[in-house]
Amino acid sequence: MRRRSFALGLSGLALVSTPGLLQAQAVEWEDIVSADDQFRLQMPKGYKLVSGMQTFGMTKQYRIAFPSGFGLEFAVTDLKNESPLDPTLQEDHLRRAIDAAQQRWPGSTYLEREDVWLGSARGLAVVLSVQKNTGVLMIRAYATVPRLYVQLVLARNDERENPVIDRFLNSLRIGS
Repeated sequence: MRRRSFALGLSGLALVSTPGLLQAQAVEWEDIVSADDQFRLQMPKGYKLVSGMQTFGMTKQYRIAFPSGFGLEFAVTDLKNESPLDPTLQEDHLRRAIDAAQQRWPGSTYLEREDVWLGSARGLAVVLSVQKNTGVLMIRAYATVPRLYVQLVLARNDERENPVIDRFLNSLRIGS
């Protein structure tokens, strides 16, 4: 079995306290649409885009933003030589994406885990307690072979219900 790594760009972010909740309407948003119209997402303006080649010829793109003391990340991994008809591959990609996130946060513990769907895309939603229980890492991963989509949010416990986070997590649309 081939092993693949899923790197996460938010692991170096320290959670800082800022007064008051940042409201979604106070943030300038940008609509992101893939060149092949396979996904749509909203990110705060000023996000950073990082691309690279991964093991086994997979390409990955990250979009990272840091509004008001928390971090948002959206990653798309193009999976090469995968069969869209094999559901075990999709499950394996989802599980490994979640495992990779947890490994980047030593001492993290599961708070929530559930199967989710975005249209016909199968996914996993996980909330981990991180940074000595002062923060949460919220992860939503969707496998649509030939792509893996991962949304990550790193936030303080009291920011978990922030409307900016909610807007980011609920803005993803995946084409069929």
